[in-house]
Amino acid sequence: MLSLLFVYVGACSTSTDAEQDFDRALSRWRRAGLVNYSYRSTVLCFCGADFTMPMTVTVRNGVVVGVVDRVTGAAKPLSYRTSIDSLFSQAAEEIRVRPERLQVTYDAALGFPRSLTYGTPENDGGGYITADSVAIVP
Repeated sequence: MLSLLFVYVGACSTSTDAEQDFDRALSRWRRAGLVNYSYRSTVLCFCGADFTMPMTVTVRNGVVVGVVDRVTGAAKPLSYRTSIDSLFSQAAEEIRVRPERLQVTYDAALGFPRSLTYGTPENDGGGYITADSVAIVP
């Protein structure tokens, strides 16, 4: 399913700037070849305070295997965060469905979405996600 979204965005005959930025960023991320990594993430949304705390996410073989609250050090449910590939899928879906409400900043070196603002939280469940400090996990 993920590759379907990635292909869809790249296959448009009249691509937008958002689609072109997405394609370039996704290419950088794929070239990096990271499947075992960690990153820091913060989410702002109309959700519980426990969910929006800054977290460190650990991914192995492309699957989230650990989520830790950076403030308390407590383990959190894996569903509290996603892999970077899932952030790309979310960006692709937002480009397809409501591009006018999407703002994405991609990392210059690795291509991952550093910040992703989608929708409007007060109207349609949108939110703001940051990702930074990507590191290889042995």
